[in-house]
Amino acid sequence: MIQINVENKRTLQGEEIIQVTAKDSNGQTLGHIVGGIQKPAAFIDNIQVSPIIRSQGLGSRLVGTFALQATSLGCSHIVVDSFRPEAPTQIARLQQFYSNNNFDRFGEIVLATDRQ
Repeated sequence: MIQINVENKRTLQGEEIIQVTAKDSNGQTLGHIVGGIQKPAAFIDNIQVSPIIRSQGLGSRLVGTFALQATSLGCSHIVVDSFRPEAPTQIARLQQFYSNNNFDRFGEIVLATDRQ
């Protein structure tokens, strides 16, 4: 059984943070999502799911829980940046994940090195 825990925190600078953590029955963390609130938007900063449980719906549960919490705090939309210059092979997978979770693509960064 997976337990989902939601925490609202504030940074030292006063930024409101949402953290959603998933743990198994032994207390082992299986995944988490962290993001900030800048109304009217919430921004997903980081999401991680343990490799042993990937592709089993946990990431979607984390995103859904994050979205519900952001909405309850007065956010009307959620923003995520899937650009990862340190891991370019993961970009397409991340974009597909967010597309599967009802996110709309609204911009694209094209690097000069990408142009042929």
